[in-house]
Amino acid sequence: MRTSDKVFYGLGRLGSTVLLSLVTLATIYVYTDYYQVPATLNGIANGIGKVVIAFSGFIMGYISDRTVHPRLGRRKPFVIIGSFFLAFSFIMLFIPTYFIPIKAQFLVFIYETVFVSAFNFFYGFLLTPYQAWLPEITEPHERVEVSNYENTFNLVGNIIGIIFSFGLDLFLELGLELIQLVVVFGVLEILCYMPASIRIREPEKYIKVPNLWREMKIVLKNRNYVTWILARGLMSVAIAFVTSFVLLYASEVLQFGGIETLYFAAILLIVVITFFNVWHQLSKRWKIRKTMTLAVLILIITLPLSWVIGRVPMPIDLKIQGYIFIALASVGIAGFWLFPYAIVANIAHADEIISGESRAGMYTGFESIPLNIFQALSLSIGGYIWDLPRIGHYIWGPFYTIFLVLGLIVFQYVETDPDFEALKEKYGRKAPTW
Repeated sequence: MRTSDKVFYGLGRLGSTVLLSLVTLATIYVYTDYYQVPATLNGIANGIGKVVIAFSGFIMGYISDRTVHPRLGRRKPFVIIGSFFLAFSFIMLFIPTYFIPIKAQFLVFIYETVFVSAFNFFYGFLLTPYQAWLPEITEPHERVEVSNYENTFNLVGNIIGIIFSFGLDLFLELGLELIQLVVVFGVLEILCYMPASIRIREPEKYIKVPNLWREMKIVLKNRNYVTWILARGLMSVAIAFVTSFVLLYASEVLQFGGIETLYFAAILLIVVITFFNVWHQLSKRWKIRKTMTLAVLILIITLPLSWVIGRVPMPIDLKIQGYIFIALASVGIAGFWLFPYAIVANIAHADEIISGESRAGMYTGFESIPLNIFQALSLSIGGYIWDLPRIGHYIWGPFYTIFLVLGLIVFQYVETDPDFEALKEKYGRKAPTW
C-alpha cells in the first residue's frame, strides 16, 4: 500500500470513534439531565445496545465474507452504506424532541432504545467489514504500521469525544444547538470513510467462503485464536474500566477541573501517540508478543499505585502524582491498543495459507461477542467497586491488575507472529488468492 492509502484507511476510525465516544460518554447524561429519563431505564437501553453490538459485528463479518458486489467488491459496500447509517442513527439518537413528546418518559425510553441499538448495530455493520478488509489489502509487514495509524486516529477521536461530551453544557451556553453539534459530527464521520472507499482497491479475486456454522467451528478449533480471545478479553476487563472511569478518577480523586482537564487530555494524547510509534518500532526488532508483553507489564506495575495516590500523604503534589500516574498508564495502554488489529489479521492470514479459504470477517467479527461480554462484566463490577465506601476510588487498581496478570499469562501462549514463509512452503501455497 502507498503511505497515503495507509493513512486514509486509518482516517476512517477518526469519524466513527468520535461518534462512539460521544454516545458512550454523553447518552446517559443527555437522556437523564435533558430528557429526564430515569437512570434505571437509561441503563437498560444502553445495555440492550451492548448486546446488539456484540452480535452485529459477528453477523456482519460473516455476511461481508460471503457477499461480493460486482463493482464495489466485498467490503466497500458495507463501508459506504454503514458510514451513512451510522451517522443517521447517531444524529437521531440525540434529537428526540423533534419527533416525540419529551414529557412521555416511557416513549422517550423506547426512542432511546431504538436508536442506541441502531447506532450499535451499524457500528458493527461498518467496523467489522472494515477491519476484515485489513488482511486483504496489506502484507504482514505493513499491518502494525496501519494499526498505528488506526490507533492514532482512534485516540484523536476519543479526545474530541471527551472534550465535547464534558464541554457540552459550555458549548450550549455559547449558543450552539445540540442538533448542530450532532449533524457536524455525523457528516465528519461520513467524510472520514470516503477517502479509503475511493482510493483503496479491492482484491481482484476472492476465495470462496463456506457456510456460517462450518466457519464458526473452524475458527473455534483454531487454538491460537481462542487463546488470543481469552487473553485479550481478560486484559480488556482492566482496560475497559480505566478508559471508562478515567475522567471520573481525574475529577474526584486527582481533583482536576476546568482547563486542567484539557491539560490532562493533552498529556494523555501526547504520551499515547508517542508510544504508538515507540512500540511500533520496537515490535520490528522484538516482534509483537514480546513488545506487547512489556507494555502490559508497565500497566501491571502502574495500576496498583491507585491504592496510595490521593489516599496516603506524599511529599509530591497530588496533581503531579496524577500526571505521572496517567502518563505511565498511558504508556502501557498504548501498547495494548496498538497490536490487536495486527494480531487478528496475522491469525486470519495464517489460516488462509493453511486452508486456502478466506474467513477474515469471521475472525474479526466473532471476537466482538466475547470481548463485549468481558467489557460489560468489567463495567458492571467497576460501578460497584467505585461506590464502595472509603476504598472504592482507590482499590480498583490492585483489583483490575489481577485480570491483567491472568491475561498476560494466557497471552504468552498466543502465536502473534506466524512464520508465513514457512507456512507457505509447508502447505505449498504462494499466497492467499483474494
